[in-house]
Amino acid sequence: MSSAESRKVIELLYGMQQRAMRLAAGLPILEAVREEWVGIAFQLRQHTLLAPMTEVKEVITPPSLSQIPHIKTWVKGIANMRGNLLPVIDLQLMLFGNALAADPKNQRVIVVDLEGISTGLLVDSVQGLNHFWADEVRGPPAGLEPALQPFVQQSFASDDGNFGVFGLMSLVYSEAFLDAAV
Repeated sequence: MSSAESRKVIELLYGMQQRAMRLAAGLPILEAVREEWVGIAFQLRQHTLLAPMTEVKEVITPPSLSQIPHIKTWVKGIANMRGNLLPVIDLQLMLFGNALAADPKNQRVIVVDLEGISTGLLVDSVQGLNHFWADEVRGPPAGLEPALQPFVQQSFASDDGNFGVFGLMSLVYSEAFLDAAV
């Protein structure tokens, strides 16, 4: 390509750029980006709580379990999940010392992955994903039972109420959780 042809191509591209800049001048500019927070709503006794989606690997129906000897009663057993062992913990029993009757057909297991090691937490039910703006986070909700207080430090409000954010990782790292042997 000759230098005259190259110059024409450059001028054509420059003209296209100038037209695009003139037309784009009227488009709105995004002033600020809001970060979205996503959590899975679940029921534990009378509490509707949120598990941060960043801490949840998956939600499953309760699997068949094999019993583990010499372990606390809140460890329901161990399941084979696609070739990996999954201990399943009854969250109600662990936190409150007793489990109120929950409808077994509604119960779900929230699977938490901790550095490649998975643990399942049995809850009364799972309602699904909830989306909030991260900058609308609040302190813990009022009226929390003492057993939940160490794990619920934040909440989000919606038309349906004020939902506590249950820190799954804080539970998994807690001394009580790690002390499962009898």
